[in-house]
Amino acid sequence: MSNMGSGIRAAWNTFTSCMKDHGFASMRRKTQKLGRLQFIVTPQRFTLCRRDEHGITNLKKRVVVKSSYLHRECKLRLKARKITQEYILLKQQDLHSWAAYKEHGESIQNLFAVLRRALGRYKARRIEAGFFYMYAHPRQHSLYVMSPLYTLPRKEALKKIKRLRRRREHYVRASSITSLTIQRSNLALGKNIGECSRLIQIFLLYLFVIILAWMIVYL
Repeated sequence: MSNMGSGIRAAWNTFTSCMKDHGFASMRRKTQKLGRLQFIVTPQRFTLCRRDEHGITNLKKRVVVKSSYLHRECKLRLKARKITQEYILLKQQDLHSWAAYKEHGESIQNLFAVLRRALGRYKARRIEAGFFYMYAHPRQHSLYVMSPLYTLPRKEALKKIKRLRRRREHYVRASSITSLTIQRSNLALGKNIGECSRLIQIFLLYLFVIILAWMIVYL
């Protein structure tokens, strides 16, 4: 049995070395944690805590002492998704015909608008920083947080984040120029001046924006 075990280990080592030689080792990207330990000084004692992308956690009591914007956005998005699912279920039960909804329907819609604006502010802040991206599972009640910091060394991750942020700025600038050009082209089309050339310009501008967006997402 020992000879068989040693033979299996030797075969496995040979297989893994061949995989590395042919570049297959980099196909599976490992994720790494961003947390680090620190002490919080209080008048009575030192408190050992862990600081990560979600905030500061008291390790002894296992409670979040201070939450980050990312943590608050995750909690709010999960709660908003649960509320939305319950609202959809109630709509299927003919919610809009209920007397209580007719009385408070406007207030409910105003609260939904407040919730959307809050989520929009969190998202705008996160995207502007460029460190983290969020993906909601289409069927399960869960969120995925993604970042180059999870899969790359810190220096490489920061370079990639800076590069993505620069590309996003170029894309926003190109999109604004495209929309302004389209508006001007629509005015020109209304006067029946150079219709064919304007349509060609609009098509080329749309194509340019699509290619630029593809480069931002996949490169």
